Amino acid sequence: MFYMRTLYSGIVASLIMLIPLFAGNISTAETDSLPTYWLSEIVITAPQKIESPVLPVWQTSANRIQQLDIGNASQALNLIPSLYLSTSAKNEKTFRLRGIDQRQISVFLDGIPISVPFNGLIDLAQFSGEDVARVRVSSGIASVLYGTNNIGGSVNIITREPTCARHFRLRLENNPQGKFLSSFSYGGSLGNLMYFTAFNFNRSANFVLPGNSPQMVNENGGRRDHSGYTKMSGLAKLRYVINSNHQAGFLFNWINNKFDIPPNALTLRPRFWKFPVWKRYLLSFNTAHSFKHLFLRSVWYFDRYLNTLKSYDDASYATQSKRYAFTSIYDDYSFGLNLYPEMHIIPFGKTAAVFSFKKDVHRQRSPNTDFNVYAVQSFNAGIEQNVTITPKLNVQVGADLNYLQPVKAQNYPVRDPLTLVNGQIAFRYHINDNLNIHLASGQKSRFPTLKELYSEYLGRSIANPDLKAEHGFNNEFGIDISRKSFRLNCNLFYNRLRDLIAPAVVNQNGGKPLTQMQNIGHALFYGFEVGLRQQWKKFNWYTHYTYLRANNQSSGRTSNHLEYRPEHQFFAMLAYAPFNKWALSLEWQGIFNQFYQNQDTGAWEGLNDYFILNARLRYEWNNSLQSYLRVNNILDRFYYSEWGVPMPGRQIILGVRFQL
Repeated sequence: MFYMRTLYSGIVASLIMLIPLFAGNISTAETDSLPTYWLSEIVITAPQKIESPVLPVWQTSANRIQQLDIGNASQALNLIPSLYLSTSAKNEKTFRLRGIDQRQISVFLDGIPISVPFNGLIDLAQFSGEDVARVRVSSGIASVLYGTNNIGGSVNIITREPTCARHFRLRLENNPQGKFLSSFSYGGSLGNLMYFTAFNFNRSANFVLPGNSPQMVNENGGRRDHSGYTKMSGLAKLRYVINSNHQAGFLFNWINNKFDIPPNALTLRPRFWKFPVWKRYLLSFNTAHSFKHLFLRSVWYFDRYLNTLKSYDDASYATQSKRYAFTSIYDDYSFGLNLYPEMHIIPFGKTAAVFSFKKDVHRQRSPNTDFNVYAVQSFNAGIEQNVTITPKLNVQVGADLNYLQPVKAQNYPVRDPLTLVNGQIAFRYHINDNLNIHLASGQKSRFPTLKELYSEYLGRSIANPDLKAEHGFNNEFGIDISRKSFRLNCNLFYNRLRDLIAPAVVNQNGGKPLTQMQNIGHALFYGFEVGLRQQWKKFNWYTHYTYLRANNQSSGRTSNHLEYRPEHQFFAMLAYAPFNKWALSLEWQGIFNQFYQNQDTGAWEGLNDYFILNARLRYEWNNSLQSYLRVNNILDRFYYSEWGVPMPGRQIILGVRFQL
């Protein structure tokens, strides 16, 4: 197939590029510049680099992620300020960053862009959490190196890396409500080849609702109907160190899940959907090379999604005879190449660039029919210049050029190409070793997805050949205070978005009103975020708070509100280790003052505020074995994540971790 030939051609090209390295014919730098470099990164912030990062990045630690005992990758995002995670009516985890929707944020797994080609989204709850080593989030103004389609920033989920040391890890977890988790990983090295492998199995029965659940139209309490799932995944990573300045990496990730979609508990028109098939395969080949005056990285990847969505007649999930029942089969894939050269072409700062190509293909059909095929390809070129004006003042200037070319629309005419140009600038002033401030401003853009471009064929809309990209103008000022056991980050942000794509009701030749995707949306997001880390004696404290004002400024709006943008968001972790073998940790999460639009009435209403308390007790038997007891939602509070989506009540979890 064409996309596999393209991937193989890329791998062969990279291997050919590596051949001279074995022969020793290339002049390389004398310093060992790669041992601490991770192939999974996009923006390099390794300690040995001279330049400090100008644009701020929120990064979680592996230890803090482990303390949360996460079961899927999305749960690690709770550690990030301004990032609000919710469960949608489609039983998918979605997030917003500083109020900006997930579709306008670029998401990466080990530096590889991931999203379903059809709608530009990805449900991170389908990815194993045990494989996650850390998460790097750029809020608002992400580096140019992250490419296009990141109006609101970027999220890079980085999995565990191959290392020289041989190791074995096992995690088992169970609870009385019928939830079971198992994870196994093994890694080590054979000469210059390092490897890491992992397998995960996760199964859950329908979860138990809180004891004080109110009466709901489509839910009778007890267990949440059709909330169970079965998830399996595997991960294999290789890293080959050719010499001190050249290395190559390989990644293969597969996911095989199935899960139901509980009907909305409050609506008068519930949907009875399920995913009997949700599969994903990711293959990538990465290289990193350090020459005398050039540092070059390449990423070749192929990403495939296969899923089947079924809609049933009623809550029995047994028959498909009514008009709204259907079976939809997707077989989507993306493939592409990213090149990241870095060099010092001017004496007072590093120059970094990105050149990327990506093709997205959406294939959709019903049983016993052929696939309808839609495809686009995009090109991106960006450059980022760091300038050290004084020993205390650094400036970073970036610009990028983006081109979207629709290439297939089944048997219909394709849309015209779109071209975008963006620019940004950031300043970082190093006042002293404990205090830094930064200021950043820039324009970001997002291309329409295949779903938006061809909504007249893939939905019930009419064509809009003039549909354009979305744009955002982001501004940020921040301060970073750090001491030996204390760090405080505070950022003020002001983001204005225009030309947002939204459905508009129109008439076609005076007939029945239909919808059309149009660039009619305007929104304003502003506020501040605070993150605090402190260690004192046997206490370790981490907390963040976000204040957000999200205003709908579109013409013809029915409200100034935007859905599911809480005004106040709070998260805290407190860990206490009174003895060598015992550790106690508490987690608080509070969400306040958010709104939604009632699907039945169209009225804007306030969603419940909620405050959730979790606790964890850990006992370390020896250096290899530890067990833990976790209680989530200790107070058994009832709350909705979104309208009609009730969340689990109190959960008691027993777990064990073993490693060698």
